[in-house]
Parts: sequence; structure tokens; C-alpha cells
Amino acid sequence: MKIIRVFTMVVVFAMILGCGGVYAVWYYNAPFVEEFSAATSLILNDFFFAPDVVLPGTDQDSDLGKNHQSLLHEILYSSKYGLNLTETIHANMAQYGDMITCYENGIQGGNMNNIPRAGNLGFVLTCEREADEIVSFFLYTFDEFSSYINDSKIVVYKTMITKNENGEWESPISWEGYVVASQETVAIHKKEYYILPAAWKSGRVTA
Repeated sequence: MKIIRVFTMVVVFAMILGCGGVYAVWYYNAPFVEEFSAATSLILNDFFFAPDVVLPGTDQDSDLGKNHQSLLHEILYSSKYGLNLTETIHANMAQYGDMITCYENGIQGGNMNNIPRAGNLGFVLTCEREADEIVSFFLYTFDEFSSYINDSKIVVYKTMITKNENGEWESPISWEGYVVASQETVAIHKKEYYILPAAWKSGRVTA
């Protein structure tokens, strides 16, 4: 009897050693697989946020003259400059190389640095064209600065402006970002500096 038990244990032990690995297969019905794939795809996509989520726009920001949401509203709806109410900006983009800064004083209809509710903010407005027609704008807003330290990071918010299905200009997306200050990333006009859009980087500036 002992010989049989010992023989049985040896056989079982040999079988265990002879196994190359452990294998398992899971089967799911089709709807679950489709839902899982869709969820995974959403997770991998970039997240985009509306301007009222990203841009500073509280009452305190207004008191400090740094309400980025109010400035965006003026770019869209100002009776003198607004993209939806006038052709002032459209008519002047090409003259300035498709990049208008807040310190330009020769804009038809008035001075961009006097735009209502700009407060203590600076801004740069660029555009993209298709067949020479403007199809979108990008607004960069930042605290005004008259001096800077090389390699310091200047917080800059970038907002996309596009036409909706009704043909109205709107701003669906904003990003928080920065520009690393240097002679290659900022320029000066009327004794005030402004950022160069090509130097903008996405991300939050930490202390």
C-alpha cells in the first residue's frame, strides 16, 4: 500500500513539473467588449475644457483687472472690436502678419490697448486661414509685464475661437500654459512686453 502511495505522489509531482505554464481564456459577449473598447478610447484621448473652467474670471480677478473671461468676451462681442459685431479685427489681421498684439495703436476703429475690460492683461491674437479665409483665431492672454527675468515662466492662457454651425464666432476650448522668457520668446512694443505665440507650451506653472 505504501509503495502505491509513493508511486502516486511521484507521478503527480512529475506531472506538475512537466506543465509549461498556466493558461486561462476569458470569453465575453460582444456588447461588453464594445463598451470596454469605447471606454478605453475615451481614456486615451486628450481632455479639453471650456474657457469658463480654465480662464480666471472671478469677482476678485475683476477687481485686480485680471479677468481673462471678460477680455475674451470683449474680443467676441465688443461693439468696436468684437468678432461677432464688427470686421475691425478681420480687416487688420493681414496688415500685422496675422498677429495683433494689445499694444497696437494703428487698428482701424481704435487702439487695441484700450479695449474695454482688458484691465491689467496683455494679449496676442493670431489666426489660421484656408484659401486666404480666416477659419479660426487663437487668443493668448497674460498679465502685463514691462520687465522679465530670463528663463522665468510667464503664465499664458490660450483660447481657440472658431465659428459654430450658425456662423457665429465662439470659444469652445482654453488651455493653461506658459512661455519661458528670453529674447527669443518675448518682444516689446510701447514699453510693454508681449509673448510670441510660437513659444507657448501647455502645462501649469508650479511655484
